[in-house]
Amino acid sequence: MGAFQKFLFHVKIHGVSEMKESTERMYQKIGENVYRFRVLERMSQARLAEKSQVSAAYVSQIEGFRLHKGITCTAMINIAEALNVPACVLLAQEACPKYLECLQQTVIYPHRL
Repeated sequence: MGAFQKFLFHVKIHGVSEMKESTERMYQKIGENVYRFRVLERMSQARLAEKSQVSAAYVSQIEGFRLHKGITCTAMINIAEALNVPACVLLAQEACPKYLECLQQTVIYPHRL
């Protein structure tokens, strides 16, 4: 194997590794946000599962960062609707203005607590 081929091999392996780490961070962020908004809604995992038409085990896997096959768009949308937040907020970082807006609305409205 020539030097250039070794370089391409290294880039290919490194790229896959980076993608996996990025995906894992994304799933972790989704799990943290689902947990955060579920707790703010004072909702159990079982109730969230019922409202979003997924199993309680699936909610537990999402919140515990134990997703082996990922999360479907349908599940994420259903969970977001059950939590009364836009689906994009489940992917958001704390610095995202929409995330902060949803967090403030959840805390401000006592009927949801």
